[in-house]
Amino acid sequence: MKVTANQLREKGACKNQVLTFKKEWPKGVEITLEVLERAIELKLDLDWFACNFLPAPTWEAYKKATDPAEAAYIKATAPAREAYRKARVSALYQTITEYNL
Repeated sequence: MKVTANQLREKGACKNQVLTFKKEWPKGVEITLEVLERAIELKLDLDWFACNFLPAPTWEAYKKATDPAEAAYIKATAPAREAYRKARVSALYQTITEYNL
């Protein structure tokens, strides 16, 4: 499967994602394992890509294969997300009170 920046735009990809893709692969790219690994390094959204480029049955197979890893990730990062949320709430409150807003 070859993908180009124009195809990403046509599917409604975010401008920043398209720019990152085009900078790395200005003429488009044939999807390979190496390309997908590079896309991860570039922080391109592979789930968005899969959802928008894979046919429905293939998308479902992809989701089925990745759901256990996603669930494990959510469980493992939950404490950090909660600590971050609390820190943001506290910092916002302190800032508001410090500046008498």
